[in-house]
Amino acid sequence: MDEAKPTTSSTRVISVGGGKGGVGKSIVATNLAVAIAQAGHEVVLCDLDLGAANLHLMLGLSRPRPGIVTLLSPDGDLETALTDTGIPRLRLLAGTGGTVGSANLPHAQKLRIIRKLKGLKCDVVVVDVGAGVGYNALDFFELGQQRIIVATPQVTSVHDAYAFLKGAVLRTLRHHASRKTEAWMLDPALASKDGEKVKDLLLRIHEQDPAFGAKVVHILKHFGAYLVGNHVNEASQVGVFQAVSRMVEDFLGIDLPILGCVPANTRLADSVNQRKPVMARQSQSATREAKVFREMVEALLAGDMAPEEELLLELIEESEAPAAAPMPPPPPPPRASGNGAVPPPPPPPRASGNGAVPPPPPPAKAATSGEPEDLPAPVKPRVYVRPSRKRRVDPEDKKRKRALDAQGKRRRLTLPGMPPSRPRAKP
Repeated sequence: MDEAKPTTSSTRVISVGGGKGGVGKSIVATNLAVAIAQAGHEVVLCDLDLGAANLHLMLGLSRPRPGIVTLLSPDGDLETALTDTGIPRLRLLAGTGGTVGSANLPHAQKLRIIRKLKGLKCDVVVVDVGAGVGYNALDFFELGQQRIIVATPQVTSVHDAYAFLKGAVLRTLRHHASRKTEAWMLDPALASKDGEKVKDLLLRIHEQDPAFGAKVVHILKHFGAYLVGNHVNEASQVGVFQAVSRMVEDFLGIDLPILGCVPANTRLADSVNQRKPVMARQSQSATREAKVFREMVEALLAGDMAPEEELLLELIEESEAPAAAPMPPPPPPPRASGNGAVPPPPPPPRASGNGAVPPPPPPAKAATSGEPEDLPAPVKPRVYVRPSRKRRVDPEDKKRKRALDAQGKRRRLTLPGMPPSRPRAKP
């Protein structure tokens, strides 16, 4: 079956991601989709949390249609892959939770999913992205013209949210690097540490390549990121998200306005166990969290959409593409002679008597033994001889020896005419 037609420019794609699992991004994505549908728009909620899909459970669907599995088939029909949720104007594209290896999606299948998602005929597409900084999560997060990052006031969630946004920014810039030199200029930013400002590294690109630098500035300006705080217990915790917004703007160079803060209560947790979103309950339409979700929807629908890019479809995964060769260093300039003049280059080979130019010398053959051919003369090894150490003599033994020697000399003395002394018998 033919590929679906590209999405029109009026279709709004909202991606919801989080650097850490358990921050409530699926709850935020589900309630936002319900609130947008209640505002009168045709919505498709896509569960792209590969390997941990659970949006069908939160919507009370026991046996949804095989959404992502249908898209993986070349003959899969996009319209038949959608499941009716029972909520007016809201349909679900179910994920592949519970299947071993479903999170390790090949690059070709990922591109097939992206192409078919761009052919959805609706007003708004809400994409629930998996946690972590894997390529699949970052590429699905890049699908959104408006990109929401969900975090809690805990330091671990804030740290992982920043790491996720940093990976998303650099991944997007790498996709727009159409030349090897542009990708080479991004390598320092890709390998930078968490504490190093990526914004400063990217500003150097503008000095090296003004055209690519202007493209980078345009991408960062229209990145379309938003921050949603979840599990907010008190008003002082809002300052944590304000600090995160300033840090992202300072280090990554993108705007990260706070879209809203969802209060912490038991109604959201109970809605998951009861398999019905808070926004789908008439009895809870006047609660604080319902009001927050409606305000976030109004801000999203009133905001400008980032320009849609199609470059992702023609790109190759970094793990599958050959590594770009490093830029060779420039050759050293010729050294000047003693009088300051630069020596001329060597003359070309002269022709022989018959007019033929002699062939160049044959290249040196590689050594088969793994050693170079021109070995230096063998060096005689130096043998280290340990010097002899003098024995330490006790002064008392020295005196005793002297006394014995003197006594022996006295015994060996004889007067003239006397017989020699007999040697002493050994005991």
